[in-house]
Amino acid sequence: MGNNKYLIILILILIAILAFLYKNNSEDAEKIAELSKELQSVRQELDDKKSLVDEQKKNYIDTYYYEEHEVQTLVGLKSYSGEMPLKMFPYSDAESIAEGIKTNVDIITVVTNNKGEDWALVEVIEPSPSRKNTYGYIKVEYIDEAKESSYPYSSFEIPISIKGLTIGDISEKVISLYGRDYIKLNGFDGGFLHYGGAVSSKVSNGYSLLPGVDVFIDRQNKKVWGLRVEVEGYNTQDGYGVGSNALEACNYYKQLFTMNNENEIDKALKETSFDLGNGYFMEFALNTDKLNANSIITRISILPISSLYG
Repeated sequence: MGNNKYLIILILILIAILAFLYKNNSEDAEKIAELSKELQSVRQELDDKKSLVDEQKKNYIDTYYYEEHEVQTLVGLKSYSGEMPLKMFPYSDAESIAEGIKTNVDIITVVTNNKGEDWALVEVIEPSPSRKNTYGYIKVEYIDEAKESSYPYSSFEIPISIKGLTIGDISEKVISLYGRDYIKLNGFDGGFLHYGGAVSSKVSNGYSLLPGVDVFIDRQNKKVWGLRVEVEGYNTQDGYGVGSNALEACNYYKQLFTMNNENEIDKALKETSFDLGNGYFMEFALNTDKLNANSIITRISILPISSLYG
């Protein structure tokens, strides 16, 4: 009888354990079913969103579809005379990038949209004071031949060269003489090539130029229209450069050109400036307030006089 009692107790314990396990398994099964249902709902939501994105992408492509011309005949610097703003895409209803573009533009490429309209992707250099690069699309029908350059550089014969380079030389010659280690800065009138490097700065678009050589390039004909030297090693053909004795250099050049002693050339120029003809001047900046026997050249500039006023 005693053994039967223990057997009955053991059976009851086993029944209790089985009941407990069954209950837990049922709860787990319910949780798994619930999670599975939630996962299915999330997957359906993701599929719906993906379908919406795909549809929007298709509509976007259909709206702003365009093809680049295989043969590009409209290239180089041109004039833009249209009233339409610069567009992000080659369509009239595309987002506008810049208003009131009335200047020369560089044609990068020409495309045709799905409406059969020809548009040009261009680079625009806005006039000062903003002097920012802007890229966008304009209708080809508003593009004309570029406005003439301010200076006929190709016909100039400026009698001063710096390390073999002078006004009117083509941009390729700059690189052949000065090398490819330069920084290109775009801006009004085409910007310039800077030889000398830069350092990080909170101003000047994130960097500050180190002293060096600046070669100003005309945007239309790709010719040199100005030179500025602030480091040694770039001398004139007569052997004068940054670091040279300024009095000696001035005594030499005043025999060849008119010196601006008493504003003979222009009141905006320094005393140590010389008239090179064709509206150009050469100017020496000094390490002293007045020219004397101890004055050293710290900068040489060869620029058009008109650049002083605009």
